[in-house]
Amino acid sequence: MRPLKTRIWQKESVSNEILVDAEHANDLWFNDVAKIKWSQFWDLLDGWPLKDGSYLDLGIELDTPAMKKIKNHILEYRNHDLSK
Repeated sequence: MRPLKTRIWQKESVSNEILVDAEHANDLWFNDVAKIKWSQFWDLLDGWPLKDGSYLDLGIELDTPAMKKIKNHILEYRNHDLSK
């Protein structure tokens, strides 16, 4: 049986859970780097387990509205952390 995937393409499909998970990915792997390598970030986030038992599916395009929303959120999150 294949694991369930939650495919996100549109920015409206990016839930608060996904944004918090993206923050966790940042904190775990990119917190100590000045600039995120976004291809690595997407590779880590793609397949991330969600609370409903499914796995995040970002698709194959690297510039979807959903990914732009996540990227903007993480940039704001990182800027906020730097200003503390």
